[in-house]
Amino acid sequence: MHSAPLISVIIPVYKSEKYLHRCLDSIVNQTYKHLEIICINDGSPDSSRSILEEYAAKDSRVIVINKDNGGVSSARNAGLEVATGEFIAFIDSDDSLSLDCYENCINSFEDDVDIVKYFYEKIHEDGTIACNCMKLPEKYSYTEGMLFKQSWNVWDKMFRASVIKKYELRFLEKKVFEDLDFNARLFLVARPVVKVLNKIYVHKNQHDGSIMDSLTKKREGLAIQHIDIIENIHMFLMEHGELEKNKNDFFELCRYCFGMAVRYSARHEQATCYSRITAMLRKWGLDYGTATDLQALANGEYEIIMKESRPSRMKGSERFFYVKNEWNHKVVRIFTKRLLCFCRNGLWLPFR
Repeated sequence: MHSAPLISVIIPVYKSEKYLHRCLDSIVNQTYKHLEIICINDGSPDSSRSILEEYAAKDSRVIVINKDNGGVSSARNAGLEVATGEFIAFIDSDDSLSLDCYENCINSFEDDVDIVKYFYEKIHEDGTIACNCMKLPEKYSYTEGMLFKQSWNVWDKMFRASVIKKYELRFLEKKVFEDLDFNARLFLVARPVVKVLNKIYVHKNQHDGSIMDSLTKKREGLAIQHIDIIENIHMFLMEHGELEKNKNDFFELCRYCFGMAVRYSARHEQATCYSRITAMLRKWGLDYGTATDLQALANGEYEIIMKESRPSRMKGSERFFYVKNEWNHKVVRIFTKRLLCFCRNGLWLPFR
């Protein structure tokens, strides 16, 4: 019998044979031993499956699920379906953990704490290392305006399983930036208490074959997927009766997702992208109040233009998106917090 709480570790695996041994070694050798290590082989065509079966044969804590390829969200969801732990942690199969990570996480969970967040470093193929250490309080309760003061990742956090189960949270499948959707819904509805461990525990391998690297290079469809994400968050908040309470944070999410849609919009996707944003904002029928930028989009008061002359702060070839506004002489924030410039007739924002 174990008196220590069980941690369910969910690892989606796809084409990870080069890094998988290091990842699994960092899990099975954790100083905290009461683990349920759920490895989802997402139809990987390389030797990943045999590596997983090798570890499962040696360690009864390792559970292997084989499934057809469906993407990282599908694999994580398969793991959530079978997870029985009191706490849930995610890790990508090409990453590794410091061996004391989970022990320190468990020791940090107090009765009122829902999430323990820790930091990570990115290890590039050339050996250079970049650290991610955000300035966060040691412990905080989520309140309005904090949504963009934390990371969107799920693999740099340990979650209390009851929070995920209460709201039946699952990852949005066949989309990129699925962590954004998952975390935004969790934080807005659950308003969790977060404990922060100011130490690096995750070692991420940045390489050309990573999922995010290949998707962002491809870019195709990324604009529309960001619109899908905000639509899914809106639907979730409506289902739980939480939209009105979270309206300001939701509007910030709209600006962020629309801004990312602008950034990733290919030329042939532009008309579809902007018309869908307008149609969606109109369908919601919300009172946008002082969010005049969103109201302008809902009214269809925008145009896509090309501009030869560029403000001095712009670099390189830029395309611009222009939103009309009622004041003309005032700066209106639209889509993004990074306000670059303004002109007499409205606000110019770069997109690529």
